[in-house]
Amino acid sequence: MDDLLSGADTPNNAIFICKDIAHVLSTRGFHLRKWNSNSTVFLAQFSEHSSHDARVEFSKDSNESSKVLGLFWNSSNDTFGFQPSLELTPPLTKRHWDSPIPQQLTEDWLRFQKAFNAINYLTVPRWVILTADNIVELHGFADASSLAYAAAIYCRQKHNGKIKVQLLVSKTKVAPVKQVSIPRLELCGAHLLSKLFKSVLRTLKYYTFDVFAWTDSKIVLSWLSGHPRQWKTFVANRTSEIIEVLPTKHWRHVPSKENPADIASRGIDPKCLPDCKLWWQGPPWLRLETSSWPKAESSCDEASDEVKAEQKSVSIFNLLTHTSNDVIHGLFEHYSSLTKVIRIFAYCQRFIKNCKKIASQGSSISSSHINTTSLTFSETKTAEETIIRWVQDEHGLVRVGGRLQNSQLRFNSKHPIILPSQHSISELLIKEQHIAHLHAGPTLLAHVLRQSHWIVGSRKLINKCIRKCLKCNKFKTSTTTPQLTGNLPKHRVTLERPFFSCGIDYAGPVLIKCNKGRGTKSTKGYIALFVCLATKAVHIEAVGDLTTDSFIAALRRFSARRGAPRHISSDNGTNFVGARRKLDEIRKLWLSLPTNEAISYYLSKSSIDWHFIPPSSPHFGGIWESGIRSVKFHLKRVLGETILTFEELTTLLTQIEGLLNSRPLSYFQRSLLQPPNTRSLGVATEHQTGLLEEVEFEFISSLQPRKKWQDAQPNLKEDDIVLIKEEGPPGTWPMARVLQVHPGNDGLVRVATVKTQDSVFKRPVQKLHKLPIYPN
Repeated sequence: MDDLLSGADTPNNAIFICKDIAHVLSTRGFHLRKWNSNSTVFLAQFSEHSSHDARVEFSKDSNESSKVLGLFWNSSNDTFGFQPSLELTPPLTKRHWDSPIPQQLTEDWLRFQKAFNAINYLTVPRWVILTADNIVELHGFADASSLAYAAAIYCRQKHNGKIKVQLLVSKTKVAPVKQVSIPRLELCGAHLLSKLFKSVLRTLKYYTFDVFAWTDSKIVLSWLSGHPRQWKTFVANRTSEIIEVLPTKHWRHVPSKENPADIASRGIDPKCLPDCKLWWQGPPWLRLETSSWPKAESSCDEASDEVKAEQKSVSIFNLLTHTSNDVIHGLFEHYSSLTKVIRIFAYCQRFIKNCKKIASQGSSISSSHINTTSLTFSETKTAEETIIRWVQDEHGLVRVGGRLQNSQLRFNSKHPIILPSQHSISELLIKEQHIAHLHAGPTLLAHVLRQSHWIVGSRKLINKCIRKCLKCNKFKTSTTTPQLTGNLPKHRVTLERPFFSCGIDYAGPVLIKCNKGRGTKSTKGYIALFVCLATKAVHIEAVGDLTTDSFIAALRRFSARRGAPRHISSDNGTNFVGARRKLDEIRKLWLSLPTNEAISYYLSKSSIDWHFIPPSSPHFGGIWESGIRSVKFHLKRVLGETILTFEELTTLLTQIEGLLNSRPLSYFQRSLLQPPNTRSLGVATEHQTGLLEEVEFEFISSLQPRKKWQDAQPNLKEDDIVLIKEEGPPGTWPMARVLQVHPGNDGLVRVATVKTQDSVFKRPVQKLHKLPIYPN
């Protein structure tokens, strides 16, 4: 069991504590063997009442020094002593055991060893006199050198006019291996002093002290006088911790020669340490009255290089704001209805009027003085005129003069009240009249306003207010400007094998006779169109129905004749929502799960990639939509009301296919005798090489200009409120919120995911109308 240290203010209290300790430990088999004390009364008391069972032994010689936790305690003098040993455990050097030590190093070591033994004669008083009658102060000193930084705290006691100062605690730390500037090391010393003070004050929490902190660094005092956030991280972190324990008012400046912490930071010869009064008792003036202490000096100039080196770079932003404490201005900021603002102000005027009436009568307010009736016309009119006077900032109402003095119009119409267009009252007035007159247009609204008010620059403000009207915007969807036309896909501008990349679409239904002759039944047939994305060449197949097998059979026939495509693009069927009923079956073909599974199996087996354009965006597939239109153009004119057999329909579609493939590629093509169909069939001609160059130069170059949607528009953003354009009047279109935008490679948003009350959709921006939702 290790040594136990304890103490008390009186011998009786010490005896009581020791008996309790011995009893408690003996109950668990821990018998105390030896006691020692600086009180003879304590030792005598235990000697008289000790028993054999307690097994208590006492030091026979009170002058002997007892070893206590690495220190030597002389109980008679009540002092601590030190006996440090220089027996070092090897190895402490990289030299070998038989390597000779340099002569100079040997002499330095022997000199240090001899001087070091002087510490054996050093004694430190154990007891620091702290009584209720003494006036006690704690003085802390901090300093640093290039080798170390240190802090020391002294206890200054004043009793009956006598002042005694003694060292209480000190601590030294070696400077970091990484080179640090002296001012920063001085700050580390101050930081060490704050932590030392925190520990001492926590230990002596039952005493009250006046605390003083001293440093010889004016730079540190400057850092402590400023706010930590204005310094760099190293200084800011330490100054904030220092100020938390020792606020700026506790810090003072001490000359370097009178700073005892300088001894701990630089070191001292062990021979000189026992007699060093500056270290053991502090500076001489600390034993004198406060008038003899060093005078407070101003901290280092904030513009000095050392202080500026630790300052953060500050960015200054000037912001001009307009503030007003006016009550009327606050009403306009909080309410969006002019009528409500006028009524609130009218009630305020009524209250003020009642208070003035009560004050003139010299009585207190009662329920009889409160007018609970509704506002009268005169009260609201007075409130309105008062607000307008406040807006005009004049004693009376400013009205228009004009040339209608002799007309029969009302006075307000001949001389309307002038209002500025920049004020909120003008915008509220226009909004109120706009709603009151059933969302009137700009011309009618301007006419209505001129009957009583003349707003400077009213036309521009009226148009602005109407644009902000949510209901009016729902019916002005035709003004929505589409986004800038995007760049063509890679498959459209790359010369590849015909039908290497193609688009697919269905058309129909077309009535087909089962057999020739009269009275035969007819069934529905459909047209499958394959369009080459690079050359616009078409391939048309007649299919008997919309089943999976029929589609895969048409795809196989197409692949056998034109070569298997590598990329196929189509819409995903949602563009048929709301279309004619006869297209519902085509929509079910694209959306049915068995169809998708069967087609996906065939595509994966044939190494074909299938791409879908966004829902409800047929303009993304304009190339096959144009092909369908061209096919129908010839088909309607040839058929009319005639019903063909499947064989006849196949023949007609093949003729239309050849006709469409004979079209020139561009208006500027010179070799009009070279039709696309020969290229599609792989026919070799003597002009084959020149034709490819002609296609690349003329046809692809003709795709360069944007035919429409030539200006970039502001992008939709997340959480924007929009209307989804559908069939029917705009008033029935659902409202939605933008969940996610899908920008293209150019950063422009052309597709967005929106959420309605019931579901989530992906729509092109052409199908979305943004509503003017403002914070107010």
